[in-house]
Amino acid sequence: MRIALVALALCAAMRGQPSQLERQTAILAEVGRLQAQAKAAYEREMAREKAAEAGVTCPSANDTGAIIRCLAGEISTTRANFREFAGAIRSILSLKGADAKDTVLGPTGQTSSREEDLKAFDDAASAWEKFSNAQCDATYRFYRGGSMGSIQTATCELLLLGSRMRDMNYLYAGLLLH
Repeated sequence: MRIALVALALCAAMRGQPSQLERQTAILAEVGRLQAQAKAAYEREMAREKAAEAGVTCPSANDTGAIIRCLAGEISTTRANFREFAGAIRSILSLKGADAKDTVLGPTGQTSSREEDLKAFDDAASAWEKFSNAQCDATYRFYRGGSMGSIQTATCELLLLGSRMRDMNYLYAGLLLH
């Protein structure tokens, strides 16, 4: 088997094209980089969440305006971590196989193609976004008329983004391998 791979690599090198082995090595390196990126974004956000539970979020905010401004900054950071985390997962999914139609017959049937995986991921992201917006809107409606409306809406977004990251970390654990 090794002799065949070496021969394949030599033939490809002589033609100036990357061999299958070189392409697979490059894909594996990219997957490793994306896994590390996802892990770093996830760990940053979980550390921030833990600090918030300990009462460290917005410790110097002493009025409603200051709390709302502080929470807006927290949301911005959480959104950035979420985008980096989800983007890394989506990028890993896009690297599945060397060919978009690279599927395998498994014990439960044919595996999905790269396009099917990406569409399912994007559909789930869209559905979650719709849910998140509806939930935080409902929270705002409950508290509107007072200063708590904006605070609770921001808190809703922070909680749901963190929850979604934990869910995705669990659901895509086999892809993330950490």
